[in-house]
Amino acid sequence: MVLKMKKLLAIVVLGLLWSGNAYAEKKFLLCKDKIIVPQNDLSNSKNEFFPSDGEVLTISYGEKITKLWANNMSSIVQFTLIDDIEDYEFEYPKNNFDASSPLLLNIKNKTFFDHKTGDVYKFINGSLNKMTLEGFLYYRIENQKIPIHSGSRTKDFLSINFKCEITKRKI
Repeated sequence: MVLKMKKLLAIVVLGLLWSGNAYAEKKFLLCKDKIIVPQNDLSNSKNEFFPSDGEVLTISYGEKITKLWANNMSSIVQFTLIDDIEDYEFEYPKNNFDASSPLLLNIKNKTFFDHKTGDVYKFINGSLNKMTLEGFLYYRIENQKIPIHSGSRTKDFLSINFKCEITKRKI
């Protein structure tokens, strides 16, 4: 009797797992910076959000909402994307499970800690166009560790315009 119950439970669990993946689709995007404002940080080094060779992002989506995250996670935040007809609107993660780097996030205040500089950035908004695969992210600096920090990315905000193309998984 116990053996039959275990088999039945295994079948139910596998059925739920398979049904959850039946409608989910994944696309891989290679995303690169187009324009970053400010172009240079306070030490006159070029600002970059994605690595110069691009970052492969995964979009996984079902019926209405999607998740976006980096495959080689460094300090890129995972966002939930809301399908808004032409664009995916970036929604800041609701909890640590939705974030790629939970130690860097203050979810309640929508802030992101830059571990390289010690600065704190607040997420303002962002979107990704479903047709052109062009997007933007906008952060405001919330707390600069040292006001004249040589490694700081910006004085008071960081605006990233980027372009993606559909690609294969890098790894």
